[in-house]
Amino acid sequence: MRFRTLGISIIFVFVFIILWHLGYRYYVLHSRTRTYAITSVSTDEVASTSTVKIACFNIAHGRGGVYGASNWQYKNVESLRKHLQALAEHIKRVNADILVLNEVDFQAKWSLDTNQAEFLAKAVGYKYVAELPTINVRFPWLSFRFGNAILSRYPLENIQAIDLPPYSKWEAFWVGNHDAVSAVVDTPSGKITVIGVHLEYRKESVRVQAVKKIAGYVNSPPVVIAGDFNSTPIGTSQAQQTLSGENAMTFLTEQQGFRYKIADNQSPFSFPAEHPDRLLDWILVKGNVSIQKSTIIPSALSDHYMVSSVLSRPIEPGAVESK
Repeated sequence: MRFRTLGISIIFVFVFIILWHLGYRYYVLHSRTRTYAITSVSTDEVASTSTVKIACFNIAHGRGGVYGASNWQYKNVESLRKHLQALAEHIKRVNADILVLNEVDFQAKWSLDTNQAEFLAKAVGYKYVAELPTINVRFPWLSFRFGNAILSRYPLENIQAIDLPPYSKWEAFWVGNHDAVSAVVDTPSGKITVIGVHLEYRKESVRVQAVKKIAGYVNSPPVVIAGDFNSTPIGTSQAQQTLSGENAMTFLTEQQGFRYKIADNQSPFSFPAEHPDRLLDWILVKGNVSIQKSTIIPSALSDHYMVSSVLSRPIEPGAVESK
């Protein structure tokens, strides 16, 4: 009798957990993005300028620069925040106006439920934040919410999630998918649509389907797509193709007119940080915006290097460019 009662209890708990998670997944599918302003960051009046600096950085959940290291390495909040503060100092030196983050935790047990996007925004001085959890799992006793974020000195408008074709429909249903986040950034020289991406790492054909969806979403340039594409153009180191010869980066650049600029410093690759042999992190532009300069910024703080680009575009009528 005792074992029967125990079995019924286990079944009840299991069903409760499944129903809890299904209810949560239903909720998050109808409430994808979160945007907020950091009240502790002041907004000084910004002079009009024709240049905007944007960077992208896969911070690897804050686990450091060793490729394949475990996310479960922080035993206390102090050690985690020490690493996040080092990331913040690294980001500060780049001095980007807009920052796209990948693999950033919003609430995850392995990073002690610290919202890393909010921490970095406060520490660096970004006032505006848009979050998109691409993986979003929650149980009564633990959560795993992480994905992409856009941090900006300038106001963010029209925050949207772009649903991308999944590697597995069941996986997407139960835990989430490598979707993209889009925001219109109101810069001093006019509005620019910024799309933050972290494409599926397991299959080039899924990445190709994803960029085709993104290209169809882009209908009002200027637009910037930035982040970890997990793809590099045909003819470059570690490039992959589908069986039909397609490649995600080549599709965007050769068929859709997106442009990029190879970094002008000594490091041509961004991953893996210990021994870089491929460029997976990109900043692509389309429309009346050009890339003046691109830089890859090495560090041992993540298994990806940060990439930055200085963008230039015509000043909108009525604006006066600062000297």
